This record gives sequence, C-alpha cells and structure tokens, in this order.
Amino acid sequence: MDNIDLVKVGFIAKTHGYQGVMKLSVEEAFQEPIQQSQFLFVDIETMKVPFKIDQIHAGHNFFCKLEDIDSKEAAIKFNSCSIYIERKYIKNTEAEQSFKSYVGYLVNNKDQQIGVLNDIQEFPQQLMGVILHKDQEIMIPLHEDLILAINHDTKTISLELPDGLLDLN
Repeated sequence: MDNIDLVKVGFIAKTHGYQGVMKLSVEEAFQEPIQQSQFLFVDIETMKVPFKIDQIHAGHNFFCKLEDIDSKEAAIKFNSCSIYIERKYIKNTEAEQSFKSYVGYLVNNKDQQIGVLNDIQEFPQQLMGVILHKDQEIMIPLHEDLILAINHDTKTISLELPDGLLDLN
C-alpha cells in the first residue's frame, strides 16, 4: 500500500442504524468520485487504513457500508475520522481543480521551501492555504496569479509570493 496518492474527501459524521452503516460528510467536488471508488481510506491515528466499500448510497446524504464493519458498535469508533480516496478516481474538472486535493503538497516560494499545505480555509475574498512554516501556522493566498506550477509527480506547488508576505504572519 506504499505510495498510494490519497485525497481527503470528507469525514465520517455518525453511524446510521445498527448494521454498521455510516453517514458521511463529503465535500461537493468529491461526491461523484467517491461513488466510483472501491476503497475508502479512514484516518485512524494518522494512518490511512483501507476498507473495501460494500455499498454507498448517494442522495441528500451519503451513507456507506464498509466490509467487515457489521454493527453500530464497530462503526461508532470511526465517528469524526477523516476519509480519503485514491486520486485516480478524481477525474471531473471541479474535483481536479479543487485546492483541497492538494493538501499534503510541499509549497515553495520561488526556490525557497515554505512548508507543507495542511489545510485550506475559504474566505469570501479568496482561498487561503494553511502551512506549517518555521514551527508556526501561516496563511498564504491561493490565487491563480501567484501559482507558477503544480507538479503532481513530486507533489509540489510553486508560488511567487509578494516580497514580505511571509513576514506578516
């Protein structure tokens, strides 16, 4: 299971019923790709553990039954856990262009390494990337004019930030 490229698509909201069915909170851009996926990777103590999807029902809400999770007691342990799917299922343009699929990428400013993209915050004006830089979280704007390149092979985002922006945080 080494080197599987995973993308966070949401989290397990709660159990549903008594047969191990779970209600998922899935980001809109990833609702179609998650239905194509064969496995759901659950973040358990920072490890992405794969579970084969038995059933997934989409509608107003997403409900999922994972293989070998057959009771409410077994499923409740996964409440609030982040869920991931393999990047290869993310084909539609909206999901491919979602910055949330780049969480975990290394961010560089010109030739200087800034840190790893940990999260995306949505503000009315723009998206902001949350990056761990010099032992503190900083926020940088994720605007198309600042992005030089995104390399999926090396999982890097190259930016050209205005001088002094990193010092503001």
